[in-house]
Amino acid sequence: MCSEVTAHRGPGSLVPDRPQWYIPDMSNDRNKPLWPWIVAVLIGLPVLYIASFGPACWWFSPRVGLTGDCVDAPAVYLPIGRLYLAAEHGGWIEHTIAWYATLRHESVQVMHNADFNARVQIERPN
Repeated sequence: MCSEVTAHRGPGSLVPDRPQWYIPDMSNDRNKPLWPWIVAVLIGLPVLYIASFGPACWWFSPRVGLTGDCVDAPAVYLPIGRLYLAAEHGGWIEHTIAWYATLRHESVQVMHNADFNARVQIERPN
């Protein structure tokens, strides 16, 4: 016959008593919700993408033209080129994109179509 072994708490037992400061499930990582991380990624990645547009134009874009005062933004910023073209002429979106892209250079060329020859030239606003 088999006898069932159970662990009992108390004096002389193999399982120590929990300290008084112990809070059950406080250290259990499986109970932490996943949704804050998902929200942070869904908000953070687009913000980082938009924020990286300026530095990409300033530091990592090759110079084009004879005078070298125009740079060619990376192709990954095609959505920003489309937004610039779709924005109202003279509106705040167009002005903001132009200001941010041309902080270091006089003008920036950004793709606006999947065809690699279609680029919009963004000039420094006055």
